[in-house]
Amino acid sequence: MLGAITALAVLGYGVVVSGWSLAYAWHLGRGTFAAASPRDVAAFLDGLLAAPWRMLAWQTLFLAAAVAVSASGVRRGAGALAWVLLPSIMALFWLLIDFALDHGDLPAAQAFLFSTQPLDFRDDTLLVAFGQALFTLGIGLAVGLSYGSYAPERVPLGRSVLAVAIFDSAAALAAGIAIFPVVFANNIAPDMGPGLLFVSLPYAFGNLQEGDAYGMLFFFLVALAALGTAVALLEPAVATLCQRLLLRRWQGALAVGVTVWLLALAVAFSLPPESPFAGLLPLLEQVTTAWLIPLGALAAATFVGWCMDPELLRRELYRESDRFFRLWLLLLRFVAPLGLLVVWFRLAAPGS
Repeated sequence: MLGAITALAVLGYGVVVSGWSLAYAWHLGRGTFAAASPRDVAAFLDGLLAAPWRMLAWQTLFLAAAVAVSASGVRRGAGALAWVLLPSIMALFWLLIDFALDHGDLPAAQAFLFSTQPLDFRDDTLLVAFGQALFTLGIGLAVGLSYGSYAPERVPLGRSVLAVAIFDSAAALAAGIAIFPVVFANNIAPDMGPGLLFVSLPYAFGNLQEGDAYGMLFFFLVALAALGTAVALLEPAVATLCQRLLLRRWQGALAVGVTVWLLALAVAFSLPPESPFAGLLPLLEQVTTAWLIPLGALAAATFVGWCMDPELLRRELYRESDRFFRLWLLLLRFVAPLGLLVVWFRLAAPGS
């Protein structure tokens, strides 16, 4: 239940941002950012945030696609989507990296991405890295719990989890190689978060030859990746409703979709500067990332590591070696809870 609630809260603002990605893909395709100045791009974002009905159209389109996939079931919906998404994302990454290598400032990007400095290992930097790992891997959001319940009996769970972590890291690295050469080619200081995604990158793509087309592909890639995430985040709540209330799959998906749509509606109407609900998006982000996700991960690690029978765990991980199993259990019982407590207290501290 905690994971399902957390996932819905994340979707409440994630759907809004995903709608922005669709809007930017559309406008880059139309040449809106061709030869635009940074002020023009920032003004476009301000105008989008001040027009909640425009945002609502894009985020509704995105959420409708995610709900349709979820309503189709895990095999026919999420499974089929994965077969389409993975090759599409890899193909788009290849095109974008090729464009970045041809038109970007590769030496500057290489120095930024692959150089090691003492500030990279400060406690606040490590805190950001731990928080990103918790979020991007769905830890504390019950995504692994939900999809794991559908896994065939003979799937090697340990190696599957390692494969997910490796693929996730590789995708993040590929995104960096696709993004930062383009950013440095326009003499833009590297940023993070919405400033990088919705101001620096549209300006950078808009001021490079053929950049509009590749910028459109980039934001379409962002929307595709977000669609896979949204389907995964819908699953804990949909599965819980179907099991507890004996609903049909499409009924559970529709009920969860309506709930997320209403929450995203509130978020969209909180973004204009004059809105009486201003601050809802950062509040949701703070509550989920600083409290709910670490709490859910800590609860899962504590329950599995200390409450479940080790013999039962060993039977589930029967394809892994004894050394692997002992190391995993040691990490789960001692290292993971300690690390999660540190992350939790630091993220929840005032001013963090």
